[in-house]
Amino acid sequence: MPIPSITIDQTKLRASFDQHRASPEVSTEQYVRSRQIALGQTVMAKQRVYLDKRYWIFMRDALIHRTSSEFAYSLLASLRSRVKSNQTICPISESLFMELMKQTDLVTRKATAELIDELSSGVTLIPYTQRVATEIAHFIHSQAGLDVYPLETLVWTKLSYVFGIQHPVNDKFESTEMRLLQKAFFDHMWECSLAEIIEQLSTSPAPLFDYDALAQRLNILSAAHADGIKNFSQTYAAEIRGCLSLATSVAREVIEKIASGSSGKAIEYTELEQQEHELALLNYFCDAIKRRDVAVALRTSHIGTLCHAAVRWDKKRKLVGNDLFDFHHAEAAVGYCNVFLTEAALHTMLKQHHLKLTEYFPCEVISSLEEAATYFKYQ
Repeated sequence: MPIPSITIDQTKLRASFDQHRASPEVSTEQYVRSRQIALGQTVMAKQRVYLDKRYWIFMRDALIHRTSSEFAYSLLASLRSRVKSNQTICPISESLFMELMKQTDLVTRKATAELIDELSSGVTLIPYTQRVATEIAHFIHSQAGLDVYPLETLVWTKLSYVFGIQHPVNDKFESTEMRLLQKAFFDHMWECSLAEIIEQLSTSPAPLFDYDALAQRLNILSAAHADGIKNFSQTYAAEIRGCLSLATSVAREVIEKIASGSSGKAIEYTELEQQEHELALLNYFCDAIKRRDVAVALRTSHIGTLCHAAVRWDKKRKLVGNDLFDFHHAEAAVGYCNVFLTEAALHTMLKQHHLKLTEYFPCEVISSLEEAATYFKYQ
């Protein structure tokens, strides 16, 4: 995603430069991490409510008086009150942002973005791939007996970085000057609202991934291997192996970094040795995730795999593009939030006994607007 051009508050910018000139020894990475951990600690002290696109539209329509639903107005009033009193926060994810960018009406899209700014307090989960990598790295570090922050404090960022953090780079600057510019730029982007980002992208929206095409490819692959799947456990095992295979290089790199840090020597592998190491790690994680504690640690992979497996095991159902958005919402909400407002079909699937999600994750799932309005009205 291109970095948008946004009006800069010169007073805040000067203050940021002054702050970072006084601490040149702090690297960009150290500074960013400290801000993210502080944000994570703040977020985890509040009730976290994740809304799918449907519920954001319910409340947006109440905000601009385009609905007659008393429950939409009630839910909006309750959540605004709870957010204002610092009891609740309604974070989003990159999947919700992508769905927002699919809205072609720029007026309602901006209204939705402004509502998200208010109720999310500017907070989003880090992107899917980064979240999976963070969970794996956290698990390995904790298993190695190293000091780690709670996982839940490491997965939050601000809306301007919904697709990941990017830093400006220019080799014309000396390293100290570049570090100063990067930290000051980060401070500026950290405070940008989603409405500002959306406005800048309104004429050149971020390219959207073709989830319908991906769903079709997954259906073809599932059909090709259907004869070898005899029960749900086998379905899950096949899906988790495919999911974790995309992250084994991360696991290998984390282990190598820990080992080289202990020995002071960089570890060198041939390409074949790397492949063998990654295969061994894949086999280890596929077996280990059968344990509850590992499934909870690698929750994004585990929850997403359960969703895919549930559809694959249902022989009468085929994946569609919107299912993939729903699965990403479930990963974010069930894994890291207290309440998930979603549609009935996903709610029913997440409550299936053999998924055991309600046993592993204390997230309340609600799919009725009336129930959601009542739930928050009397909290």
